[in-house]
Amino acid sequence: MAIIDSQLTGITATLTKCNIFSSIAEKECALLAHAAQVINLTKNAILYREAHEADGVYVIQSGLVGIFDKQNHLLDTYQPLTCIGAYALSGVPFPPVCARALQPARLILIPRESLHALCARIPGIALCLLQATAIQTKRLLNIVNILKGRQIEASVAAWLLDQLKEPYYGSADGKTVNLAIKKNQLAEILNTRRETLSRVFKAFCEQQIIEMQKGNIRILNYEKLHAAANCEE
Repeated sequence: MAIIDSQLTGITATLTKCNIFSSIAEKECALLAHAAQVINLTKNAILYREAHEADGVYVIQSGLVGIFDKQNHLLDTYQPLTCIGAYALSGVPFPPVCARALQPARLILIPRESLHALCARIPGIALCLLQATAIQTKRLLNIVNILKGRQIEASVAAWLLDQLKEPYYGSADGKTVNLAIKKNQLAEILNTRRETLSRVFKAFCEQQIIEMQKGNIRILNYEKLHAAANCEE
């Protein structure tokens, strides 16, 4: 939706309060406002999908936007006066996640082409985007670590299921898996570290999915184990 004159004051005010543009002058935020578009999202509407190329910087004016993985797990949230896609200048795609509105949301989109032009004229805007990119990179790394952790849990659960040799579908509670190899060897098989494998086993024990015994792993809840193997809640 294109910006109309009556909206410019409000858009400019939002940009001056936004965490990435608060350090630049109001007149420069006004230039960004002139280049901006307004996007209104209903609840559950998709902002972007996996690996979508960043078409600009999104600033949330109102509402709440959530970041979800392929299994629809909520990974992160963005609130008003925060931005998504600060790395748009590089043209890199969004990570393998999707963004959708957790409640009706209003966003300001500053297209990548407009950002390129304004950064060439006003270096302060480029500096703001670089700082925002560093912040968002940290958030993305957190998301990657969450996804990686879930993948490792799924790999461990799948390995345990495979050791049962047959699909019990809920009747495997109480069965045991013989841990005939050392943990560091199993970690190598699962392409992870021994410490990470130990953390996964500990988490499964705390969730009462398994029980660690000397040389054996006792299955306490097959359904939960099967869900973990499929990255389900």
